[in-house]
Amino acid sequence: MQCKYCQKEVYVAYICPYCKEFYCMEHRDPKSHNCQVYQQMGLGIGVLTKPTQVKKPPVKEEVLESWLYSPKILNFRKNLFTFTFTLVLIEEILRLISYLRYSPYMEPNIYIALLSQFITPYIASPIFFLTICAILFVTKKLSERIKPEGEFSTLAAIAVPISVYVAIIIIYVYSIANWLLIIAP
Repeated sequence: MQCKYCQKEVYVAYICPYCKEFYCMEHRDPKSHNCQVYQQMGLGIGVLTKPTQVKKPPVKEEVLESWLYSPKILNFRKNLFTFTFTLVLIEEILRLISYLRYSPYMEPNIYIALLSQFITPYIASPIFFLTICAILFVTKKLSERIKPEGEFSTLAAIAVPISVYVAIIIIYVYSIANWLLIIAP
Protein backbone atom coordinates (compact mmCIF):
# COMPACT_ATOMS: atom_id res chain seq x y z
CA MET A 1 0.00 0.00 0.00
CA GLN A 2 1.03 3.57 -0.55
CA CYS A 3 0.25 6.60 1.65
CA LYS A 4 -1.96 9.00 -0.29
CA TYR A 5 -0.30 12.02 1.35
CA CYS A 6 3.45 11.29 1.34
CA GLN A 7 3.46 8.44 -1.23
CA LYS A 8 5.53 6.31 1.18
CA GLU A 9 5.20 2.53 0.75
CA VAL A 10 3.65 1.00 3.91
CA TYR A 11 2.77 -2.53 4.97
CA VAL A 12 0.02 -1.42 7.35
CA ALA A 13 -2.22 1.29 5.93
CA TYR A 14 -4.89 3.23 7.77
CA ILE A 15 -8.16 4.22 6.11
CA CYS A 16 -9.43 7.70 6.83
CA PRO A 17 -13.06 7.41 8.00
CA TYR A 18 -13.90 10.63 6.13
CA CYS A 19 -12.23 10.51 2.72
CA LYS A 20 -11.76 6.70 2.64
CA GLU A 21 -8.14 6.94 1.40
CA PHE A 22 -5.11 4.96 2.64
CA TYR A 23 -2.48 6.67 4.82
CA CYS A 24 0.65 5.79 6.74
CA MET A 25 0.92 5.85 10.53
CA GLU A 26 2.19 9.41 10.44
CA HIS A 27 -0.67 10.78 8.33
CA ARG A 28 -3.60 8.65 9.56
CA ASP A 29 -5.19 11.55 11.48
CA PRO A 30 -7.54 13.65 9.26
CA LYS A 31 -5.81 16.83 10.44
CA SER A 32 -2.34 15.55 9.49
CA HIS A 33 -3.26 14.88 5.85
CA ASN A 34 -5.50 17.97 5.48
CA CYS A 35 -8.60 15.88 4.82
CA GLN A 36 -10.98 17.96 2.71
CA VAL A 37 -14.06 15.92 3.70
CA TYR A 38 -13.19 16.36 7.37
CA GLN A 39 -12.90 20.13 6.92
CA GLN A 40 -16.09 20.39 4.86
CA MET A 41 -18.01 18.60 7.58
CA GLY A 42 -17.00 21.36 9.96
CA LEU A 43 -14.71 19.14 12.00
CA GLY A 44 -11.41 20.74 10.93
CA ILE A 45 -9.33 23.26 12.85
CA GLY A 46 -10.66 26.80 12.90
CA VAL A 47 -14.09 25.97 11.54
CA LEU A 48 -15.83 26.01 14.90
CA THR A 49 -14.80 28.90 17.10
CA LYS A 50 -16.96 28.06 20.09
CA PRO A 51 -18.39 24.75 21.22
CA THR A 52 -21.74 26.48 21.74
CA GLN A 53 -22.17 26.81 17.98
CA VAL A 54 -22.95 23.10 17.71
CA LYS A 55 -26.70 22.63 18.03
CA LYS A 56 -27.68 19.69 20.17
CA PRO A 57 -30.05 17.34 18.34
CA PRO A 58 -33.28 16.49 20.15
CA VAL A 59 -33.24 13.29 22.17
CA LYS A 60 -35.21 10.37 20.70
CA GLU A 61 -37.44 10.18 23.75
CA GLU A 62 -38.37 13.87 23.43
CA VAL A 63 -39.21 13.45 19.75
CA LEU A 64 -41.26 10.30 20.38
CA GLU A 65 -43.04 11.84 23.34
CA SER A 66 -43.95 14.96 21.39
CA TRP A 67 -45.18 12.73 18.56
CA LEU A 68 -47.16 10.56 20.98
CA TYR A 69 -49.04 13.53 22.40
CA SER A 70 -49.49 15.35 19.10
CA PRO A 71 -53.10 16.29 18.30
CA LYS A 72 -53.12 14.02 15.23
CA ILE A 73 -52.19 10.90 17.21
CA LEU A 74 -54.57 11.71 20.05
CA ASN A 75 -57.37 12.33 17.56
CA PHE A 76 -56.56 9.09 15.71
CA ARG A 77 -56.66 7.03 18.92
CA LYS A 78 -59.92 8.71 19.97
CA ASN A 79 -61.53 8.02 16.58
CA LEU A 80 -60.25 4.43 16.56
CA PHE A 81 -61.72 3.87 20.03
CA THR A 82 -65.08 5.34 18.94
CA PHE A 83 -65.11 3.20 15.79
CA THR A 84 -64.25 0.05 17.74
CA PHE A 85 -66.90 0.69 20.37
CA THR A 86 -69.48 1.38 17.65
CA LEU A 87 -68.66 -1.97 16.01
CA VAL A 88 -69.09 -3.74 19.36
CA LEU A 89 -72.51 -2.12 19.82
CA ILE A 90 -73.61 -2.92 16.25
CA GLU A 91 -72.56 -6.53 16.67
CA GLU A 92 -74.48 -6.85 19.92
CA ILE A 93 -77.61 -5.32 18.35
CA LEU A 94 -77.36 -7.74 15.40
CA ARG A 95 -76.94 -10.61 17.85
CA LEU A 96 -80.11 -9.57 19.70
CA ILE A 97 -82.05 -9.28 16.43
CA SER A 98 -80.85 -12.74 15.42
CA TYR A 99 -81.79 -14.18 18.82
CA LEU A 100 -85.31 -12.81 18.38
CA ARG A 101 -85.67 -14.23 14.86
CA TYR A 102 -83.76 -17.49 15.19
CA SER A 103 -82.23 -19.74 17.79
CA PRO A 104 -79.53 -18.24 20.01
CA TYR A 105 -77.41 -21.27 19.21
CA MET A 106 -76.72 -19.88 15.71
CA GLU A 107 -73.60 -18.09 16.83
CA PRO A 108 -70.89 -17.05 14.33
CA ASN A 109 -68.60 -15.63 17.00
CA ILE A 110 -66.26 -18.45 18.05
CA TYR A 111 -65.59 -16.95 21.49
CA ILE A 112 -69.25 -16.88 22.43
CA ALA A 113 -69.79 -20.31 20.88
CA LEU A 114 -67.05 -21.69 23.12
CA LEU A 115 -68.39 -19.84 26.15
CA SER A 116 -71.86 -21.20 25.34
CA GLN A 117 -70.58 -24.72 25.97
CA PHE A 118 -70.55 -23.90 29.69
CA ILE A 119 -73.42 -21.45 30.04
CA THR A 120 -76.41 -20.54 27.88
CA PRO A 121 -75.91 -18.14 24.95
CA TYR A 122 -78.30 -15.71 26.62
CA ILE A 123 -75.75 -15.29 29.42
CA ALA A 124 -72.57 -15.86 27.38
CA SER A 125 -73.32 -13.01 24.97
CA PRO A 126 -73.73 -10.28 27.62
CA ILE A 127 -70.67 -11.55 29.52
CA PHE A 128 -68.57 -11.36 26.35
CA PHE A 129 -70.01 -7.94 25.47
CA LEU A 130 -69.27 -6.55 28.93
CA THR A 131 -65.76 -8.07 28.89
CA ILE A 132 -64.95 -6.45 25.54
CA CYS A 133 -66.35 -3.10 26.74
CA ALA A 134 -64.25 -3.36 29.90
CA ILE A 135 -61.13 -4.12 27.84
CA LEU A 136 -61.86 -1.13 25.59
CA PHE A 137 -62.42 1.34 28.42
CA VAL A 138 -59.51 0.10 30.57
CA THR A 139 -57.16 0.32 27.56
CA LYS A 140 -58.39 3.83 26.84
CA LYS A 141 -57.96 5.01 30.43
CA LEU A 142 -54.52 3.43 30.83
CA SER A 143 -53.26 4.91 27.56
CA GLU A 144 -54.40 8.36 28.71
CA ARG A 145 -52.76 8.07 32.14
CA ILE A 146 -49.42 6.47 31.28
CA LYS A 147 -46.59 8.97 31.03
CA PRO A 148 -43.79 7.15 29.18
CA GLU A 149 -40.33 7.17 30.75
CA GLY A 150 -38.22 5.78 27.90
CA GLU A 151 -38.20 4.97 24.22
CA PHE A 152 -39.68 1.49 24.69
CA SER A 153 -42.49 2.64 26.98
CA THR A 154 -43.30 5.49 24.59
CA LEU A 155 -43.68 3.08 21.69
CA ALA A 156 -45.69 0.74 23.90
CA ALA A 157 -48.00 3.59 24.89
CA ILE A 158 -48.68 4.14 21.18
CA ALA A 159 -48.82 0.54 20.01
CA VAL A 160 -50.73 -1.23 22.77
CA PRO A 161 -54.02 0.70 22.61
CA ILE A 162 -54.01 0.76 18.82
CA SER A 163 -53.25 -2.97 18.59
CA VAL A 164 -56.01 -3.80 21.08
CA TYR A 165 -58.50 -1.74 19.07
CA VAL A 166 -57.40 -3.28 15.77
CA ALA A 167 -57.67 -6.83 17.18
CA ILE A 168 -61.21 -6.13 18.40
CA ILE A 169 -62.10 -4.53 15.05
CA ILE A 170 -60.93 -7.65 13.18
CA ILE A 171 -62.97 -9.95 15.42
CA TYR A 172 -66.08 -7.81 15.21
CA VAL A 173 -66.00 -7.04 11.47
CA TYR A 174 -65.99 -10.78 10.83
CA SER A 175 -68.78 -11.33 13.35
CA ILE A 176 -70.92 -8.49 11.94
CA ALA A 177 -70.54 -9.89 8.43
CA ASN A 178 -71.69 -13.29 9.68
CA TRP A 179 -74.67 -11.81 11.52
CA LEU A 180 -75.71 -9.96 8.37
CA LEU A 181 -75.58 -13.25 6.45
CA ILE A 182 -77.68 -14.97 9.11
CA ILE A 183 -80.28 -12.18 9.36
CA ALA A 184 -80.49 -11.37 5.62
CA PRO A 185 -82.49 -14.41 4.35
